[in-house]
Amino acid sequence: MMYGPQAAFFSELFGTRTRYTGVSIGAQLSAIVAGALAPIIAVALLQKYASSVPISAYLGIAALLTLVSVYAARETRGSDLAERTYVK
Repeated sequence: MMYGPQAAFFSELFGTRTRYTGVSIGAQLSAIVAGALAPIIAVALLQKYASSVPISAYLGIAALLTLVSVYAARETRGSDLAERTYVK
């Protein structure tokens, strides 16, 4: 359910001139930051609290952050994606 709309969502974030670079940098940095730190954080929470509840709370906070980010993204329907830029 996550990966289906992800490609369309990411492609709408950047104009056609910067799309490949923007999506690639975003994907690579998020894989490093979230992919590397999430297991370390989960193990630290498990060791400190001896329960999976803090890990569930951590994942819930991450999901909430994702929802806020998606909600804050601009709607691009009807706009020209060739010239799309966030810099004003």
